[in-house]
Amino acid sequence: MLIPASAGVQPPEEPIPTHPVSEPTASKPAGDDNGNFIRMLSLDEWSEMAGGLYRFGSPTNRLLQGEKLRKAARMKSIWWRRLLKGAENLKGNRGDWCGYVSTMDLDEMTVEIMDDNKRCPSWHSYDKTR
Repeated sequence: MLIPASAGVQPPEEPIPTHPVSEPTASKPAGDDNGNFIRMLSLDEWSEMAGGLYRFGSPTNRLLQGEKLRKAARMKSIWWRRLLKGAENLKGNRGDWCGYVSTMDLDEMTVEIMDDNKRCPSWHSYDKTR
């Protein structure tokens, strides 16, 4: 089961597992102990922190976009606009953002892991029974 993380999410807002089509907005920020943004993590840093880089493929009929996603997550409009502005600064496209607001069974998803080839990384199927 893929369970949305709720760090930094204040009720009544719900966490959103995102499925970006474009990779610029899939990166994660590094912050200080007060939650202030420092910089975006590199792929190597993100891989080290997470024990590898994984991507999840979800059934498209479960994914939401735009205002439907924001409203399902009960996210305030001001925060949504700030996220969109941040994505634009990273050369991201809001039309590439997809997500859902709930848990999702891994049997409904494809799971892939990036190999360790630094020169030309590629994605491989991940054994979900491990």
